[in-house]
Amino acid sequence: MDVVKIRNKAVEYSLLLIVLAITILYAIKPWRAHFFTGLAEHWDTKLMGEWMAWNAHNILNGQFWVPDYHANFYYPHSYTLAFGELLWPQSFFYALLYGFSGNLFFSFNGTMLFFWALSGVAMFALLRSFSISRATSYLGSFIYCLMPYRLAYYVEFNMVLVFILPLMILLLIRWLRDPSIKNALWFSGGFVISATSCIYFTIMVSIMMVFIFAAYITHKRSLLRDKKFYATISFMIIVILIGCAAYLYPYIILRAQGGYERTAADYLKHHAQPMHYLNTKYAALTNKFISTPKCRFSETFLFPGTALAILTSVYFLYGMFQYFKRRAYLRFSGLTGALKTCLWFFFWTIVLYHAVYGKVSWLDSFNHLLYWAAFALIGLYGISLFLPAETTEQRCFLAGLAASAVFCFFISLGPLITVGTDAIRIDLSRGPFADLSAFPLFGAVRGLTRFSIVILTYLVIAVCFMLDGFLRRKAKVIWIFPVLFGLLIYEAQDLRYDFADYTFMLKSKTIQKIQKLPEEYTLFMLPGGIREIDVNLLMCSIGSFPLLINGYSGFVPKYYDDYFYLEKTGWKVEEITSRLEEIWPPVYIVLDKGWLRLVEQGWSSPFPWVKFETLWQMIEEDQYTWFLLFQQRKEVFHVKEKIIRRVRTDVLRSHPVLSFMARGTPAKGKHELTIFLNKQPVTGVPLSEDWKKHTILLPLNATGRLQGEEVEIKVNEQASSCQIRQITFKAVKK
Repeated sequence: MDVVKIRNKAVEYSLLLIVLAITILYAIKPWRAHFFTGLAEHWDTKLMGEWMAWNAHNILNGQFWVPDYHANFYYPHSYTLAFGELLWPQSFFYALLYGFSGNLFFSFNGTMLFFWALSGVAMFALLRSFSISRATSYLGSFIYCLMPYRLAYYVEFNMVLVFILPLMILLLIRWLRDPSIKNALWFSGGFVISATSCIYFTIMVSIMMVFIFAAYITHKRSLLRDKKFYATISFMIIVILIGCAAYLYPYIILRAQGGYERTAADYLKHHAQPMHYLNTKYAALTNKFISTPKCRFSETFLFPGTALAILTSVYFLYGMFQYFKRRAYLRFSGLTGALKTCLWFFFWTIVLYHAVYGKVSWLDSFNHLLYWAAFALIGLYGISLFLPAETTEQRCFLAGLAASAVFCFFISLGPLITVGTDAIRIDLSRGPFADLSAFPLFGAVRGLTRFSIVILTYLVIAVCFMLDGFLRRKAKVIWIFPVLFGLLIYEAQDLRYDFADYTFMLKSKTIQKIQKLPEEYTLFMLPGGIREIDVNLLMCSIGSFPLLINGYSGFVPKYYDDYFYLEKTGWKVEEITSRLEEIWPPVYIVLDKGWLRLVEQGWSSPFPWVKFETLWQMIEEDQYTWFLLFQQRKEVFHVKEKIIRRVRTDVLRSHPVLSFMARGTPAKGKHELTIFLNKQPVTGVPLSEDWKKHTILLPLNATGRLQGEEVEIKVNEQASSCQIRQITFKAVKK
């Protein structure tokens, strides 16, 4: 490709990106109004904004290659950034916007808009790689950005990163067409970018690519005889394994040592129902003609939208016409055809019986695994009959996409198919998708509903292939494009969006006081374990990034659950205070006033103010919060007490010098104080009757605990008296 073609393509893609971004903003008017001052009213926007802000902060300070996984929340747990999506490539764009503007709202919203529009550009590039006309490819890119599924997920940044699907498919197709080292390197790099952006979509696109790869291999058998093909596969595997291991090793550590994974309860709560795909509630035009079926609440809308639904209907009708025209029904002749026919009717009998009665009692005698296998195979076979395409490669590509769509349809339903408001249940608990957490990749997945994007991606690509074929034969059909574009914009505005201005939170006196604290400190906000409160503190910490015991993510450390449990069981203030006292740096408390007003109205057990005020001292107050410091921290620890300090691994590595004052009556000829690091003795120090300062360099080779390093000062039983004070950790003097 010469320089002129590259320049023209860059200009075309850039203009498309801008137009898509403008169209998305036009469709979501409230977002436009709060672009510089607020976010969507949902905890995930604040949470993921904090993740990217943390990455961007380190990028702007010169840490370009890998993130700082020890994020500032869930202190003193390690690798806390890996409790959610890494969003590493997106953080570079966030850093660019934040370095330019210093506005965290603009940086988040601008990054979100860019990657949202980028998915449309990636779809355009994929369609053009199959020589689909520009008009059809433009339509496909707009449908991909404005379908109800995408618009309903505006509250979750990671679900905007759909660009991964068409991008990785495009890179795979290029490599399959020409299995060179250059294309293999592009594919490997794209996969690492995908994995460090969003693991959810990386899992989904991996499923899609497996089916596409299998379809191509059956068509292009010459690849199996090409040595270069196997060489580039080996090269890709090595690069992908090294790249993913370099970035995703904290996820492996947390899963292996922390045991964090999704459970069946997560899948049952966040799965789709078959009727969700026909829920036309937010398809303004279709809803006037088709009543919305009863179905449970879903975190998104799975109906493809009126524009895509119309095109899909035409696509399948056209496919059926081609099916009968080429007399494909003759394939049912013979024993194999008879078996296929029987299985086909068996499949539809099950579907219709379930739709009417919701239960098939006689199926209980069948092996569930065989039932699922028949369900999947017949579904794939049925769809493969209706695949109109202009070329053999297109048909092969669509067959692979269709197979992945059916597979992901089953995954989206989860291990328990429910009907209506979950009153009718079809238990398939012994099916092949029963326990997805048993598979390493699926341990990170919660919302099985999200797998429906694979189905919608297939539909967008398939209808564009069909529409392009019509255009080649009948140019008059061009009138449909402005109609469909208009319908997309019209329906996009029918969704309800809630955005809010959050600049007032950053003006809080408490937050400003916190950001000006001269000493090292840790923050703990009460109450804990409430998403709205935790993420507000996370967002307000952006810029200064203090160490926070609070946090919110897809997974929660066990010790933080313990704090929350102490709150729920009668406000055990002394026990909470005792635990907080062990943490270094010293802990400050932020108390949420809005929540306390709910407590006063009887929403929860009464807050023990009297006991609390004897332990904590007020420093600052505004209309939203109180800011307090523990005032009864023991300056002197007496004999036979075990003193523990919990420090996160990276903090201890940067402050490995333990310093404290001690005095006491020593036992003859013996050390009276023993220092332990993670239960392992480090050294002992003698006691004297006068106060004496002790400085100890802790061995860093003994560190590595996920839930914080435990430094313990223990008094020997032989001492008749002992006092300790001013325990702190310091950096090594250079």
